[in-house]
Amino acid sequence: MGGLYPYSSRRRPLHQAVDFEGPLSLKVVLQGQGVWRTGARRYTVDAGRCLVLNRGESYSLAFEAAEPVETFCPFFANGFVDDALRALVASDEALLDSPTVTASELAVTPHVRPLEPILAVPLRTLRRLARTTEPADLNWDDAFFNLALALARATAGWRTEHGGRSRRASTRAELTRRLNRARDFIHDEAHRRLVLADIADVACLSPHHFHRLFTTAFRASPAAYVTDLRLERAARRIAATDAPITDICLSTGFESLGSFSTRFRRSFGASPGAWRRIARSEK
Repeated sequence: MGGLYPYSSRRRPLHQAVDFEGPLSLKVVLQGQGVWRTGARRYTVDAGRCLVLNRGESYSLAFEAAEPVETFCPFFANGFVDDALRALVASDEALLDSPTVTASELAVTPHVRPLEPILAVPLRTLRRLARTTEPADLNWDDAFFNLALALARATAGWRTEHGGRSRRASTRAELTRRLNRARDFIHDEAHRRLVLADIADVACLSPHHFHRLFTTAFRASPAAYVTDLRLERAARRIAATDAPITDICLSTGFESLGSFSTRFRRSFGASPGAWRRIARSEK
């Protein structure tokens, strides 16, 4: 499933799904920003990032309408990715003896994350097929099999990716969970004034410990990560909408137009106004 939702300065947030309970799915935002909610958790997914939701996980989806939004969300039949995972880890003998054994249910802790090349390549193929062919085409099977294998490979490393190799597996998994939760909080609250102690509290870590772990895991300090995220959102909205630059500056979390313009020019090599002119001339 996917769609393009155009920008309108007068439109209220668009609720695309409410309390929907579906199969395992991959939520990808190609343009703009989508907000998924599962129970008390909220996930703000920007362009170029993704979110995996598990089978049976009830969720709602809304678009804030501050910019055009385009999504592409493959849904997997029950057990489809589980079988792909079993094909990766089970021996040929086991697969020969029991070719139809149901694999254990794949369960991923939902977190917003960058769309990695391992997923981007099969997603690109599936998206092209969605635009050009009917779903009955055998090429669709190839595309979904390749995407399922890529997702199985990718998720295998997500559980302990930020824990460091020198620690025990259980410690790596717990540190990864806490750091990812803090990153989700940053993505959801970056438009507000953030304090390091509050972000560290989300991760249930002391501020000094959190700062060191976050900087190592994401190769940027929390402050630099937040600034880069705000600049990314501002650049996207400047290029895609007619909203006043001052409004975009404030809505993305900057408090001063002067400091915003200086940082924007340093990052993108052009002033916000020039960036808008360049984007429109390229269109």
